[in-house]
Amino acid sequence: MNRHALLCLLVLFRGFSGYCQDTVSTGYGHVLPEEFHPNSPVIDSNADVVVISDVGHAELLDSPRVDFGRIRYTRYLKMLIRNQKGVDAAKIKIGFDPDINGSGKLSSLRANTYNLRDGGVVKTPVDTADMYLNTEDNGDVTESFSFPQAGAGSIIEYTYTIWSGSIWRFHSWNFQSGYPQLKSEFTATIPTLFNYAVSRQGTLAIARTVDSARQHFGDYWFWVHSMVYNFHWTVKDVPALEPEPYVASMDDHLAGLRFQLSAYTPVTTGRQKTFLNSWTELNDHFYKNEAFGGIMTGSSHFLRRELREIVDDSLPDMDKAKKLFKYVRDNFIAGGNDVLPEDSRSI
Repeated sequence: MNRHALLCLLVLFRGFSGYCQDTVSTGYGHVLPEEFHPNSPVIDSNADVVVISDVGHAELLDSPRVDFGRIRYTRYLKMLIRNQKGVDAAKIKIGFDPDINGSGKLSSLRANTYNLRDGGVVKTPVDTADMYLNTEDNGDVTESFSFPQAGAGSIIEYTYTIWSGSIWRFHSWNFQSGYPQLKSEFTATIPTLFNYAVSRQGTLAIARTVDSARQHFGDYWFWVHSMVYNFHWTVKDVPALEPEPYVASMDDHLAGLRFQLSAYTPVTTGRQKTFLNSWTELNDHFYKNEAFGGIMTGSSHFLRRELREIVDDSLPDMDKAKKLFKYVRDNFIAGGNDVLPEDSRSI
């Protein structure tokens, strides 16, 4: 292998790691006595758990595969268990894709329990032998563990890194949870070749800073100079989100960030590709998707044949919708606790 090829490979696999070192300042392994008695306006007597620090970093890296990238996600979480009701927070489950991260235990996962003893802080590490793997129905793997010596008055912390194999799966982030949080931070590291639409969720004021640096990266023989941006969001003293009646999903009201890929420029072509930039494009995408609308629109699918017996293809769309509604109304009923009232069947 010549020096030029070796240089390209080194650039490829190093990505932006030099730029992003220490972006997540976790303070892992260090707990002070005063952290066992936090003072914040968002903490009240009803708080079973207080999140002292929740810090995340999602870093988009180049990949040897054209039109794809890798996302490295690192998280650090430190929590105070205030009473016995909060002990369940010490039961952790982390999910990951085994095709990207390997099917074994996460080598990056570390965890500790801290307790005050005679005015000093005593640390109890979590043994990797007490971490367990399970395969979920969707093929993902979860690693589960609990904290030894964790109880009322304990502080627990853990940190880990996982990878995802697609630019489509950029990590979202929640600044809020069912517990009050003293500090929540998230950093997204994204080169200018990728353009994400970032939407904020919730009503909290979120502080943002941005810094950048020029980096080399590429795809085998194709490599470029590009600006890489660190977007950093911070919120302090975040109140817990309390469940509300008649709300279908409290997750929709959590203060957080969501990312949607809108454009990408492959280093091999230099031509920008756009994705789902209008409602028409989004509708067309789902209409043709084999896992969604394509199931019904594909002429060879068995459900398509079933539909032809219910409604004729030549009818206007509104008439089709009415016939389908009547068919579902007259042939299906809900069961269990969700039984429909009798008068709803006369619509």
